Amino acid sequence: RIVRHPDADEVVARRRANYLRFAERLDPRVRAVFAALPDGACPLSYPILVQDKLAVSARLMAEGIETVNMWSRHHPRSPRGSYPEIDFLRDHVLELPNHQGLRLEHVDFMAERASAIARW
Repeated sequence: RIVRHPDADEVVARRRANYLRFAERLDPRVRAVFAALPDGACPLSYPILVQDKLAVSARLMAEGIETVNMWSRHHPRSPRGSYPEIDFLRDHVLELPNHQGLRLEHVDFMAERASAIARW
């Protein structure tokens, strides 16, 4: 039923509410990748910048928070060093889950734990 009849407006509303809750609840020393949520965006994750992506990811996983390590691999035609700004993002962007199945109390828990672990 969920796959056949998703309520797109509800999905967008839940993801946006969760994203804004992260922005409100995360310690200011947790660096968000984006300063604001653009109108109409439906974010699947809340990307943050961390100093040591693998270590922060492991610590959050120990707390029950499964993060997403996007952009960790380089394409052979664009090896490390080709674009330093991309290398920085690959090394430091970690994504907190933000899907529509999360409730605000889940987001609060993740924000509290990330605030303790992922400060820059």
